[in-house]
Amino acid sequence: MSTYLVKLIRFLTTLTTAVFWLAGCNPLADSSYRNVVLISVDTLRADHVGCYGYQPPTTPAVDRLAAEGVVFEQAYASSPWTLPSHASIFTGLYPRGHGADLVNKSLPLGAVTLAEVLKDSGYRTGGVVCAPFLDTMYNFQQGFDVYDTELIDGLDDPNASTAGEVTRRGLQYLRSLKKGPFFLFLHYWDPHHPYNPAKKYVDLFDPDYSGTVDGFNIRERTDMVPGMDPRDLRHIVALYDGEIRATDEAIGAFLAELDQMGLRENTLVVLTSDHGEEFLEHGGRAHLVQCWQETIHVPLIMRIPWLKSKASRFAPPVSLVDLPNTILELVAAKKSLPENNGISLASAIVKGEALPDRRLLAETRMGQPQGREQTRGNWTVSIAADQLKYHHFVNPTEKFTALYDLRRDPREQDDLSAAQTQATERMEREIAQTNVRLNDLRRRLKTENQVKMNDQLSKRLRSLGYVN
Repeated sequence: MSTYLVKLIRFLTTLTTAVFWLAGCNPLADSSYRNVVLISVDTLRADHVGCYGYQPPTTPAVDRLAAEGVVFEQAYASSPWTLPSHASIFTGLYPRGHGADLVNKSLPLGAVTLAEVLKDSGYRTGGVVCAPFLDTMYNFQQGFDVYDTELIDGLDDPNASTAGEVTRRGLQYLRSLKKGPFFLFLHYWDPHHPYNPAKKYVDLFDPDYSGTVDGFNIRERTDMVPGMDPRDLRHIVALYDGEIRATDEAIGAFLAELDQMGLRENTLVVLTSDHGEEFLEHGGRAHLVQCWQETIHVPLIMRIPWLKSKASRFAPPVSLVDLPNTILELVAAKKSLPENNGISLASAIVKGEALPDRRLLAETRMGQPQGREQTRGNWTVSIAADQLKYHHFVNPTEKFTALYDLRRDPREQDDLSAAQTQATERMEREIAQTNVRLNDLRRRLKTENQVKMNDQLSKRLRSLGYVN
C-alpha cells in the first residue's frame, strides 16, 4: 500500500470520527456511564493556585473547574515526593503501608489499585504519565488497559515541556474508545524542577528581571540559600509560576475538548497534586526531605456534574488516601478497594455529613531537617481535625519534634510543643500506635518490592536530585 494511500485512510478515519462525535453520537457520552478523569499535576502547591487565594494568574483553567466543583481547602498529600504520594492516591494506603517509599521500592504487584477496581467494575482504563517514578518498573501500570510512558524519556532534556503532549495523548486515547465507561489518568510534570518555561510565561510573571539566576539544578545549587537576594528568589518563584501557567493551559485545552466531545455531564473530573515545593520558607528548596505545609498541602478539586449543588468549598482536612474510596462511591462502582487507610468523602460532599474524628498522616523516609545534615531518617506529621499539626523526625542519632496550630499559624513559625506538652505527647503516642498498625499491614500485604536500578534510571534520578 502506498504511503499516500495510508495517509489518506488515516485522514478519512480521523475525519469520520470527528463528524461522528460532532453529530452527538459519541458512545462515551451515554448518560448511564459515570466516567472518571483523574488529573495529577506534579509539584503544585495549593497556595500557588488561584482558587486557593494566589493572586498572580497561574491557573485560570483550574479556577474555572473549581467554580463548577468542590474545592477541598485542606487537602494533604501522604508524602512530599512523587513515588509514595502517587502510590497512596492509587491504593488508599499510607506510605508505610504500601511500601513504595524509597527510590528503589516499587508499588507491589499484590497491592490493589483504583485502576484495577474500576477495570473489574467494567471500565476502560487508560493512563498518560510523565514522571520517572510512574514508569512501569514501579508497577503503576496495574489495572490499565493502556499505560503510556513514552514521554518519560523526554525528561532527559532539561528544556523539555510535555504538558501539551500529555493533553494530546489523553484525548487520543478517548477518541480510540468504542464504548465506556472510562477511567483516564493524566499526569502533568512541568511544574517540577527544572523551571524553564517559555519566554511568554517568564514575561507574564517577571518581565523586568535583569539578573542571572535561572531555574536549573535547584537541588544542587549553592546560591539558593536563606539570605539570598530576595529579587533573585522572586525570579525563581516566577519561573515556577510560569511552568504552572503553561500546564494550566494544557489542562484547559483538555477540559474544553472533553466538553466538545459531549462528556461534561457524565464525567467526574478530579484534579490534585502529589506534593508541593519549597522556596526557603523553612530553609529548604524543592521537595522530598521535609513535611512542611509548602510540600504537602495540595489542591484537590472535584467536578461532579450529577450533583445538584455543583460549586462549594469543603473546609475539613482530608488526605489523598481518601481519593480511591471517594471516586468509587461517587461513580457507584461495582467493586471496592480492600483494606486501606482512607475513607470515602462522598457522603460529606453529597449530604453534608460530618467526617469522623481522625488523624491524617504524611511521611518521608528521606527526611532531613534543615541545618541537620546528618543521616536521613523518618519524618512523619500528624494533622488533627482541629488543625494541630505535629512533626516527628527520628534517625539513628537524633530526634526532632514540633507542634503547630495551622488555624492561626499556617506558615508553621511558632512551635508550641514546649507549651502544649500534653497535646505533643498525645500525638506522639498516636503516631507510634498508627505506625504499629501500618507496619502490620505492610507485612500482611507483603509489600516489599525491590526495583532494579539500571544505569538509565540512576542517571535520570541523579539529574533530578533524587539520588547522590
